[in-house]
Amino acid sequence: MARNWIVPVSLALFALALWLVTFLYESIHLTRTIITSIVVLIIYIVFKMIVDDRFISRVSSSERRYYLSKSLYFIYLVINFIALWIIWVEDLQTLLLGFGLVAAAFTISLQDVAKNFVGGLTIFFNGIYRVGDRIEVGAKKGDVIDIDLLYTTIMEMSE
Repeated sequence: MARNWIVPVSLALFALALWLVTFLYESIHLTRTIITSIVVLIIYIVFKMIVDDRFISRVSSSERRYYLSKSLYFIYLVINFIALWIIWVEDLQTLLLGFGLVAAAFTISLQDVAKNFVGGLTIFFNGIYRVGDRIEVGAKKGDVIDIDLLYTTIMEMSE
């Protein structure tokens, strides 16, 4: 149980240390960093400590608990991204231009990773196969252990 408090306490101590630094040096970036750490702390407490520990751990079906946990993780990442975007972005047009350029570079340079990411989302949300299913990919056959955004982990069966 004490291990669950390491991240929130670390974030709170980080925010407190930055707040103390603001008495010596005042900066908008320092203030935004304090706000960011507090917002991330609140989101962490809500998602990881309240929703995950109180509700998801009470689900009796291990398969349902697994998929709820994965869905919660995706929602957690999206909310953190939106919160950071709101705190740090001043000029929306510049940001959208930057996102466009980064997306173009990402698509060209990391095509395989992008395909794996989209494939992982497709597998996860469409349920092409689930944890515990036996699948065959090429000459490899095995049981699905974990489905992540970029990879599916299988326990290979030897023949």
